[in-house]
Amino acid sequence: NRRLGAGTASLSIDKVSTGLGGAEGFRLAGEVLEKGDRLDMKFTPSLRALNVGGQSARDLVFEIGMTGVHAQSIETIGQVLGDTCGIEHATADETTRLRTALRTLMARGFTLGIARIAGTVGGGSLEGQLHVELKPTAGGDNAPILLARVLRSQGQLTLKGEVVTAEQKQMAVAMGFATEVPGGLHASYEYAEGLL
Repeated sequence: NRRLGAGTASLSIDKVSTGLGGAEGFRLAGEVLEKGDRLDMKFTPSLRALNVGGQSARDLVFEIGMTGVHAQSIETIGQVLGDTCGIEHATADETTRLRTALRTLMARGFTLGIARIAGTVGGGSLEGQLHVELKPTAGGDNAPILLARVLRSQGQLTLKGEVVTAEQKQMAVAMGFATEVPGGLHASYEYAEGLL
């Protein structure tokens, strides 16, 4: 469905080389599913190997998703952006339609996040995830959107091995950004009801 952007797609590039470095085995897979008046989206870029500026990474996966997105709002936003070729050329009516669609999108709520980020970097590995939820606004589409009441988020990242230097590790622990775990560092956060 080109109007909504629903469907599946994938793009693969076997090898890229530049003066700065190279990459192998790039793949981008995307899936957008219609569920009633909502859309669920998932995009997964992955990379088998990367070498840039003397740094190397392998088996990188980055799974990004949005669920429960108001389909009509996405359609309107896409139409306006497509028709105007850039917001600076939008008419007053198009600007109003865009603002209304963005407000409805926010008021109806959705979740987004990185379900998984993983890979091998240098002599170590990383694993993490991020989740953001915007709950529907009480009182309908025109009610005030009070982010402290409707926004929730949490995330974590674990680095193991030689991803960071001993000095960087010590600094992160000393500043309270991370805690030491066997073989590495772990950082996490949670935000809800206006508290981080």
